[in-house]
Amino acid sequence: MVFVKNEKKRFQVDNLKKERANVCGLFWKSYDQKNRFMVEKMLKEEIEKKSNRLLFDLFWKADSKHLFIGEGDLPFDKACLLRFTDTNDLINFLESPILNKLQEFFKNNGDKLEIMVLKERPLPKVLKLLIVIFKALGKLIPFSKFKGQKKNDFENFGGINPRLDQINSFKDSKLEGPYHMINFLSFKGKQGFKDYQKYGLVALRGVIFLGGRLAFIGQVINDTEDEWNQLAIMEYPTIDSFMNLVHMPGYAKATFWRAKGLLKTLLVISKPSNKS
Repeated sequence: MVFVKNEKKRFQVDNLKKERANVCGLFWKSYDQKNRFMVEKMLKEEIEKKSNRLLFDLFWKADSKHLFIGEGDLPFDKACLLRFTDTNDLINFLESPILNKLQEFFKNNGDKLEIMVLKERPLPKVLKLLIVIFKALGKLIPFSKFKGQKKNDFENFGGINPRLDQINSFKDSKLEGPYHMINFLSFKGKQGFKDYQKYGLVALRGVIFLGGRLAFIGQVINDTEDEWNQLAIMEYPTIDSFMNLVHMPGYAKATFWRAKGLLKTLLVISKPSNKS
């Protein structure tokens, strides 16, 4: 899986400033086990430098465990998100010796390092209030025990949905929570984004009912090979909590809007190293 187009000039500075990008995502795959921690090591060394002028916070990192939606092997072993104080600091990082050093290191070792530039999307105050209410309701009402009778889109296998073998592999993984679902989303234009929002609000409500949360959501700013528009990371406390999402009130009906809005998606199950 290739995230970023192989163009000579991958980051348009004017566009980053216009969109007020403030987050950089790093995704890497190392065939040598020793190299898998190189990104974190080099970033940590940079942060600890007294002369460090790259103002960023490594606020999220995770190890990928399963490919739940998508073809082929896991596209990356590890991932992290860096949040910058402003767009200028982000641009300085993209042009910095530390990033060039990282890219050269992975290239020389035959490994892969992909970069995604994002604009974090803060949730509206009204939605934050609703999340508090949903969380309280989830503790009072055993929503996970309600079994919906209406078919949902996840019963169609493949494409924007998981295959049956991917579902069974996840169920058999015995992965201990909490874990994070890393969602790469590509929409069918502006209307597709609006359609998906109708699904997203219902899905988020279900996640909160089940004791989960939205760990991160951001708009993709740079060009990517698969034309990703959005990155969303959802946290679930257990495997059962995720599998019960399809039984949440209104979820089955809302998957119509998911299918209508999504062009394609990639979903990687990961184990967070720390919480955002």
